[in-house]
Amino acid sequence: MLIRALWIIGGVLIAVVTVLAFTRPYEEVNPFPVAVGVLIGYLLLVFFWFQSRTAEEKLQVFAVASGETYSGPLLEVKKINAGYGRSQILYDVSLEVRENEVVCVIGPNGAGKSTAFKIIMGFINYLGGEITFSGKDIVGLRPDQILGVGLGYVPQGRIVFNQMTVRENLEMGAFIERDAQKLNDSMDYVFTLFPRLAERQKQLGGTMSGGEQQMLAMGRALMTRPRMIMIDEPSLGLSPRFVDEVFELIVGLAKSGLTVMVVEQNATRALEISDRGYVLELGRNRYEGAGSELLANPDVRKMYLGG
Repeated sequence: MLIRALWIIGGVLIAVVTVLAFTRPYEEVNPFPVAVGVLIGYLLLVFFWFQSRTAEEKLQVFAVASGETYSGPLLEVKKINAGYGRSQILYDVSLEVRENEVVCVIGPNGAGKSTAFKIIMGFINYLGGEITFSGKDIVGLRPDQILGVGLGYVPQGRIVFNQMTVRENLEMGAFIERDAQKLNDSMDYVFTLFPRLAERQKQLGGTMSGGEQQMLAMGRALMTRPRMIMIDEPSLGLSPRFVDEVFELIVGLAKSGLTVMVVEQNATRALEISDRGYVLELGRNRYEGAGSELLANPDVRKMYLGG
């Protein structure tokens, strides 16, 4: 959005300076500010073009390398710094997820857990570091482009379209797909994973229970058939019965061959189902290790798991 704004400003600046230069009497025109205005405008245009080309080239790299074998981490975040406006939230945070793993990110409120997901998806200000998916750089890609390379995202809060049916909500998850057959195949895939959604295709999203809405949000993210899905606070605000159901769904996704990364306030349950986990505190890495190791760590238990 900022780059597009700069591009527009650059074009307008060139147009305004040009009009002023040609409509005012020659003797009133000072060539220095005219030249400076045109130069700044062109620099902004070139900057936007360069940034656009960079994103396109990254997507081309994914397209060319789609058939290649890659043995490294599926998602790798190295010393990432990010924030909102002038407020920096993450400081040199590093995360890694390998194919077919379940990885959780836990920590106190304000630790930067959800922020880590948002910078991976390209939603907030990037301030430095590396983010690669399947070995390819995804920094600078738009969220819809990141979806297109195989990374799904379920935001916090069970966000569904209340006045749309279950089927319509799922179709919204595949807005980047233009092939009708692929869309139908994705719908069948989601209905296979979540039979309850298949039974309630015509029900309005806003009339479903909290657990069912979370199921719908997860199904919508799976409509692009991602290789990996990131789920932010899936149990937030749910009753104990639905919390159990949501964690069973996550385990089921992992068993189906999907790579899963989850931010979760229920740290104990998250670590129990995870191959590995990360603990963030004040926007920095604090602990990392196997889920079972973090569960047994006395410091982790005392500070983050209630003793």
